[in-house]
Amino acid sequence: QGEYRREFFMTFLYAAGIFYMILGFMVVTRYHRRLTRGRFVSTIAIFPLVVVAAVFQMFNPDIPIEMFANAIGLLFVALLIQSPEQVISSATGLNKITRYMDDVRNSLDNGLDITVVMITMENDKTLRGILGVEEYHKLLREISEDFLEWSRPYGYDVEWYYLGTGMFRCVMNQRIKDQAEDFAERINEKLKKGYKYNDMFINLLPIICITRCPQDIEDVDSVMRFGGELAEHEYTGRVLYARDIYNKERYDLMRDMDMILEKAFAENRFEVYYQPIYSIDSGKYNSAEALLRLNDDMYGYISPEIFIPAAEENGMIHKIGKFVLEEVCRFITGEKFKNLGLEYVEVNLSVIQCMSSELSEDVRAVMERYGVSNEQINLEITETAAAYAQTTIMDNINSLTDYGIAFSLDDFGTGYSNMKRIASMPFAIVKLDKTFADIDTDDKMMKVVKNTISMVKDMNMKIVVEGVETEESLREFSNLGVNYIQGYYFSRPLSQDKFISEVKRVNQS
Repeated sequence: QGEYRREFFMTFLYAAGIFYMILGFMVVTRYHRRLTRGRFVSTIAIFPLVVVAAVFQMFNPDIPIEMFANAIGLLFVALLIQSPEQVISSATGLNKITRYMDDVRNSLDNGLDITVVMITMENDKTLRGILGVEEYHKLLREISEDFLEWSRPYGYDVEWYYLGTGMFRCVMNQRIKDQAEDFAERINEKLKKGYKYNDMFINLLPIICITRCPQDIEDVDSVMRFGGELAEHEYTGRVLYARDIYNKERYDLMRDMDMILEKAFAENRFEVYYQPIYSIDSGKYNSAEALLRLNDDMYGYISPEIFIPAAEENGMIHKIGKFVLEEVCRFITGEKFKNLGLEYVEVNLSVIQCMSSELSEDVRAVMERYGVSNEQINLEITETAAAYAQTTIMDNINSLTDYGIAFSLDDFGTGYSNMKRIASMPFAIVKLDKTFADIDTDDKMMKVVKNTISMVKDMNMKIVVEGVETEESLREFSNLGVNYIQGYYFSRPLSQDKFISEVKRVNQS
């Protein structure tokens, strides 16, 4: 009859509403740290909004304001919490990386067993270059639609995600986790058949790995890091298993690296080692390379190949670089160094350091504070750093060169640098990478080394050969006219006291 009425069973609706409200409030407050402040406030605001509307409706039964308040609350959720463009990739129509991380984290926090089928296209970069951006995205969309079609029989027990750069992820919940192996094998066989696309046959190289959480990996950070490194594995065409290739200790180490580096400074766990460099002309050590070492109380010795990239990512590399330079300058100005007969010490600079606009000023300030002359420090940058066409890098190199500091090009021969660019840079020394040291085993390599040495000498640069371990290699490089030798044949990197003893043994004998 056109009247809005509430009868007896509304009591049950209110009881259910109160139960869900309490439960919802507990969930939101428990996981509030995962919500931005705006999302948290919007979510919490739903509760008093609905309560006030319900109370008002009880005293004014003719005004259906309660449903209006519910609609407004759901509108907040739709606009601020579950906005599709925030969780869905426009390129593929699959969930984004943020949704993937949230879903995996929530599953692990709630004690749920899930299986993640990780799919990474090993030739993603090549496909993008060949097809162009627009056609590449069309291919991604077609692959994504196939993924959804192949998993349709599993319904809501499967969720797909696209993380970018050819990385797809499929999360299978605990109800069907045992079917993950067969599912991954079928996907692998289908993808290996390739795609007929615009009259071209597109050959895909999918690296597929089955990861069970938490049995194989227990936290979302390690899941992300492990998945990101899948592309580094060699493509075999077989489905991989995380239990076979996941090194928990290594990923725990990477997860804790920020804390380890902070603790290393607080507890003085960094130590500068020195590897002497032998001069063929004088028959003595004439210089050394400073190398940083880190020993942690939990993980023991940590390789620079692990902690230096981590420090570059979190920005701590600048503090580390300053520490090494200060330790070297302190050593050079000490009494023990003066009697060693060494001309200079080489200090490495990372790419990130070179890109700092304050590098030149910082280096000069440290050297002036300790009273170190510009001839006593030689700065090393890698071939990778030299290949960067960054204005800041060139400004730093030119400024420090004008100040009188010489530069060395480290690891020469490991990259694909523009030779014209390197020739135009003010390097005083070129260090041949240790991969050149085994010249006696390969005639072609011998020709490459001979021509490289000849080219470098024609540019009036000194040559250091790294990684020399045998007397035969030493003899070969001596005959080829290189200037300096660095390697285990003479000495490993040594702590300061042992380094002093080694240099005295050779230079004062």
